[in-house]
Amino acid sequence: MAYAADGTFLGVAKAGPNRPGRGAHISTASFMVSEAARGQGVGRLLGEHLLGWARESGYRAMQFNAVVETNTAAVALWRGPRFPHPCHRAGSLREPPPRPGRPASSCGASCDHLRALRSELYN
Repeated sequence: MAYAADGTFLGVAKAGPNRPGRGAHISTASFMVSEAARGQGVGRLLGEHLLGWARESGYRAMQFNAVVETNTAAVALWRGPRFPHPCHRAGSLREPPPRPGRPASSCGASCDHLRALRSELYN
């Protein structure tokens, strides 16, 4: 978890093996940055910390399996030399069912695409 000096919650990240058994040499991670902290580099700091942790823990690579295409901040954060192996997975998400008090999803067809990103950690 990341907090500002005044105790304000900034974000959280977790990491571990991407798959059990034969896939356990590849790590994966999940991130959440608070709305108030977005655009301030919190996601990048959390990500860089976990990439270092994964390398030090002996993982060979880190792979993010489900970066939603419409999450442009996350896609932009990881695009480039650190994650040179992007992969689109069309048809991977279903529209969430409507719930009372929550408007219907407006993301349309673009909500149906996931991006898997992978970074090799052995340098």
